[in-house]
Amino acid sequence: MYMNMSEIVPMPLKDVSKSLGDDTVRLMVRAGLVRKVSADSLLYMPLSIKVIRKIINRILKYYCSAHEVMHGGLDEKRSISFFKVLKNEMDLYQIAFYSLCGDELTVYFKEENSGVYLPEFIREYVQKVENSAVYVSTNETGHMRFLSCPECGRLYDPHNIEISMEAGIPDSATDMMEIYTPGATTIDKLCKCLDIIPEMTVKTMIYETERQKEKYYYAVMVRGDRTISEEKLKKALEADRVGLADESVVKSITGSPPGFCGPVGINVPIIADLEISHMDKMVAGANKLDTHIVGCTPGRDFQVERYFDLRCGTEGDKCPVCSCGLRTVKGYVVMQKDEPYEGVCSFTYHLGRILQSIVKNGMDEYGIRWPRGLAPFDVAIEVTSPGNKFLVDEANSIKRLLERDFDVLYDDRDMGLRARLVDIDLLGIPKTVIVTDKTNEIGRYELRYRRGESKFVERDRLLEILNSRGLQ
Repeated sequence: MYMNMSEIVPMPLKDVSKSLGDDTVRLMVRAGLVRKVSADSLLYMPLSIKVIRKIINRILKYYCSAHEVMHGGLDEKRSISFFKVLKNEMDLYQIAFYSLCGDELTVYFKEENSGVYLPEFIREYVQKVENSAVYVSTNETGHMRFLSCPECGRLYDPHNIEISMEAGIPDSATDMMEIYTPGATTIDKLCKCLDIIPEMTVKTMIYETERQKEKYYYAVMVRGDRTISEEKLKKALEADRVGLADESVVKSITGSPPGFCGPVGINVPIIADLEISHMDKMVAGANKLDTHIVGCTPGRDFQVERYFDLRCGTEGDKCPVCSCGLRTVKGYVVMQKDEPYEGVCSFTYHLGRILQSIVKNGMDEYGIRWPRGLAPFDVAIEVTSPGNKFLVDEANSIKRLLERDFDVLYDDRDMGLRARLVDIDLLGIPKTVIVTDKTNEIGRYELRYRRGESKFVERDRLLEILNSRGLQ
């Protein structure tokens, strides 16, 4: 197929404002791939859709027998029915299925055939998160945080990284006392009120858990400057579901509103992070409005049922493999293997993020360098003099010759050749056939490779040479 440059919407831009985002987003806006909708949202334009379709085709080529299905919104009840029907069809026809929803491609396959396909064109750009089936592209503008080891290079999810620590025996020499803390509903407010550091405080959160359709409630404790990992909590309690209890439940258990919950005198089992066992003289909620307890100690003032590794990892924690200090990096998930459901496995590809990752890692001073076969067009056609009828007719004959085998872009704009080639490089089109004033005289076209070699080729060998060099 072919398209005229004048038909591209939107057209490439010379420059864009720095306020639009990082270098990757600005380049994508310049090339007409996207438009910025909001601070964290992009509108994918026709050129990017062409690239995304090529990405989809490359992925589905691996799942060669996959058939497309489409579903409406899936709530929990509909999800069960959807996956049951899908499983029956898989058993009957021995095939995989896929669905497209927004910029996500999800492939469904039987659990015993749960191979993960990582496309070769992004293997060097993404990294697998340890102890998971999640693949991440690190990027300073990413909306998620991960922990990276500068020594061994491993990447960890803060919510499920293993933090090694032995349970301790805290000192209980200090007496416990209540203190008035008006409005101190957060750790920051509490520290300002008492002029203390967050490491001296603890948070007590009331969690509702579900196991075999039965509900249970626990008080969960972590140090005040830490965050509870619900993934770790769910695993520790062997629960089907965990979540913070409603405010009414919190009041019925503790007698106080959220913000002043504490472990002393509470009537539900207490589960604590390992760090709590090393703390004494801690500051905790008193289960009274505007009141905290200073100097409470586990074992003396309250009993912890079990200690677990429950907190999210933070910068400075030790790498579980090499013990080097971890650092925080930003990024976004580009692919993930989902939990098996009703005997069906699924793998989700976040197509927009894959596209951004490709652009980020393939950009150069001239524009975008696409992986082989993913450029929006395979070949561009230029003429040195757009007003020369012979050259235009010759360009049209090239279009007819190439459109069966390649995505062809004919640059029909009335502007200087150098300016047109700048836009061709910006779009990342790997090859350009230039019809020159000497074409009729010498019977050759100029074949230009993006920012590389340029040579003249005979008319009757053009298709052969383009095919022999591939799409890049």
